Amino acid sequence: MPAGDETLGHLQPRGFVEVQPESAFQGDTEWSFHQSLLQEVTYESVLKRERAALHKVAAGWMERQARQAGRLDEFAGLLGKHCERAGDLSAAADWYLRAGKRAMGQGAPREAKGFYTQALDLLPPVDRERRWKALVGREEALSVLGDADLQKADIMTLLELARSFEDDDCVAEAYLRQAKFGMQTGDASLIEDASRESLAAARRCGNEAIEAKALAVATVVDLNRGDKPAIIQNIEEALQLARRLGDDSVLALVLYRAAFCYGELGDFAKCDLLQTEQIELDHHLGDRTQEAIGLGNKGAMYSEMGLYKQARALIEQARAISEGLGARRPLAYNLANLGDICRATGDLRKARQFLEQALQEISPTQDIRGKAGMLNDLGIVLLGMGDAPGAARRFTEARELALNQRLVARVCEFAASLAACVVVQGQLDQARTYVHEAWDYLKEHGWVMMGNPGMVYRNCAETFDALGEEENARAVLESGHQAFMDVVNKINVPAWRQSFLENVPENRALMEMWERRKL
Repeated sequence: MPAGDETLGHLQPRGFVEVQPESAFQGDTEWSFHQSLLQEVTYESVLKRERAALHKVAAGWMERQARQAGRLDEFAGLLGKHCERAGDLSAAADWYLRAGKRAMGQGAPREAKGFYTQALDLLPPVDRERRWKALVGREEALSVLGDADLQKADIMTLLELARSFEDDDCVAEAYLRQAKFGMQTGDASLIEDASRESLAAARRCGNEAIEAKALAVATVVDLNRGDKPAIIQNIEEALQLARRLGDDSVLALVLYRAAFCYGELGDFAKCDLLQTEQIELDHHLGDRTQEAIGLGNKGAMYSEMGLYKQARALIEQARAISEGLGARRPLAYNLANLGDICRATGDLRKARQFLEQALQEISPTQDIRGKAGMLNDLGIVLLGMGDAPGAARRFTEARELALNQRLVARVCEFAASLAACVVVQGQLDQARTYVHEAWDYLKEHGWVMMGNPGMVYRNCAETFDALGEEENARAVLESGHQAFMDVVNKINVPAWRQSFLENVPENRALMEMWERRKL
């Protein structure tokens, strides 16, 4: 029997320690203190001048055992702790970097954030290369967790480091992360500026992987402008480049953005194919975050087509993954989409609960676009429940957020919501102002990048009816009917086509209004 086991064995009957049924390393016995307080008291009894040497011995033994067992990554965090307490801060930082990478790969972003932070705390400013690695890792974890303030600060530090390196690869990477951050927060100007800088740097150094990603992210700018030809040109160029490169991680991101673009353009069939490919690829890569986002987006698309049973199943699957990861932003969208399904199927009370939960989750992430959309959706539910003043407050807040972020399509959408709301309250002059604002935008730009275009056309038509503006009401219905038939004609599954027209309440109402007007 090893001397340590013999010594500890004498302490076991007295309740100080207990042997574990299994050991981390084969051939050894693993012991634990019966209470954490006993562990703390025992540790404090060791002279401080001796602790560093003991931690160094422990680190050396553990590294040999873990290396022999092929489990170094698994014990990297603990090795970092022993090295740090032994005073070997450089080695500790390396182990924490390794532990952070493993934690992200295991779907544990919160733990990864902690390890990367520990590494950054130990690394001096002059150690720029390892600080870059730690910041890149932590920014990725923060992106999942939705910690927007710290994520923004890390991106700014990455940009400073990239410029100090005078390395266009790093510059392209840092600006790409800033563009993606802008996409998360709904900052249109940041997306435009950062994606342009990333693309330029990537092309200067021939980094085609970042070029493909930057092209895909830049399509958000085209979507916000409603520039359909530019959207298709840029996303198809990004897809061709990503497929030619043969890098699955690059292709997965480009597929995700491409699916989003075609969904916004109303091409559900192509969106569905791209989403399916993206989800399968991210599942294969082990990227649970992007897999969950893909599942949620696919569910949202099915909800847009009125396929509520299929939509709910996918969104609940995405919700479970997001909750497990602690990914607040994707979780917020999952909850909002479940709320939309409840509203569409008549359960307004449950819809309100989901949307209020979604707003709680989205607020810390600084996703202004998402928050504005959820406020609008909650306003629609409240209006349906007869709370017009409460609905007006949500619509107004949503519109102000969209105005501040220059989300012009959403400004139009929220103006249409306000028009319908103030009509109910008898405020016809205000209704006229809001509905003309929305209709003027629709005539020039169409419905791209709106959350619920059917509701927008319906609100405009009903408001013009209430105001007695017969000609405008007819024009809205004609425009809405044409827009929806353009979408319907792209849906190549008959059951989907029928569901889109008949199961989505606002679509069905719009088509019925058009039929009556035609007669």
